[in-house]
Amino acid sequence: MSEIVGKRLKQAQERAGISSQVKIGLAAGLVESGLSARLSQNFTGKHTPDLEIIKLFAAVVKTPACYFYCEDDKLAEVILKFSALGTAERKQLLHRLAGRLRLV
Repeated sequence: MSEIVGKRLKQAQERAGISSQVKIGLAAGLVESGLSARLSQNFTGKHTPDLEIIKLFAAVVKTPACYFYCEDDKLAEVILKFSALGTAERKQLLHRLAGRLRLV
């Protein structure tokens, strides 16, 4: 799981256009002492940050927290696209999907 979280952290950082891991950490309100080493472990997959830290990162890069744990690349893409929709669009999409996925 650490590897996938690290991969998603890097992807989110790139999408957000944030140049360094430390900038994300500081924007998330993390303490600066030893921050670079701790973030490096998160982004390289050596350590998985707890959910509360992921939520802080997610807020900074405007990405749903569940995205960071998604192992499937296509599903991760769906999560990002779904999160970008407005409430009405989400409701409409879910309604359309429910109609297509009805089991007989």
